[in-house]
Amino acid sequence: MFSIFGFIYKEINKKKVARKFRTREILLSFDDGPDSRYTDALLDLLREKNVQAVFFVVAEKAAQHHEIIRRMKEEGHRIEYHSPDHRKFFYIGTRRAEEYLRRGIKLLAQQGVTISYFRPPWGMLTPFYLRAVKRLGLKLCFWSTMVQDWRAASTVHDLKYKLFTRTINGSLICLHDSGEGTGGAPDAPARMIEALSEYIDNRKSCGYKFLSFEEARERGLIL
Repeated sequence: MFSIFGFIYKEINKKKVARKFRTREILLSFDDGPDSRYTDALLDLLREKNVQAVFFVVAEKAAQHHEIIRRMKEEGHRIEYHSPDHRKFFYIGTRRAEEYLRRGIKLLAQQGVTISYFRPPWGMLTPFYLRAVKRLGLKLCFWSTMVQDWRAASTVHDLKYKLFTRTINGSLICLHDSGEGTGGAPDAPARMIEALSEYIDNRKSCGYKFLSFEEARERGLIL
């Protein structure tokens, strides 16, 4: 039931966004990091391609990688919230959910990160969790395009094919810069980064613009 609730909530918001966009604009988002092996390589790629993105970070990982968080901020990327530790929360009530989320918010605040948006792990949401998110003054941010880049079976070819065929005008793409402790394959981000490099070049050559988080919010891609 809870996963269905989250799915319906996400799909309603996705359709609201899709109706608005007629121009070739895309926002990249990354979940589950930071990761000592892959996030810096991803940041190198984004800097090389002159693309900004939003990172939905796991607070306990962020607390272990101050230098990566600092680099994200220095290079103009947006940092938002993806839970304290990426664990499942299906059967906790509103009060416990609020306490749980507040713990991660405090960890990020210690690094000078003030968050406004929350993306629940796996996109799963319960009515209790939704109430806790609202009590904390956070907004939800889901995605419109997912390519299963965390899977061990996903090859670079698979990822490129899905990126090219699933993205449309106004796509908010969800990728993953870490697989550690979140259910993904530990080496999956390496394949994602390789596929993403070609994808960015191709989309730019076709006239697409990669938006910053602030631009996406102004354009209505972020609700």
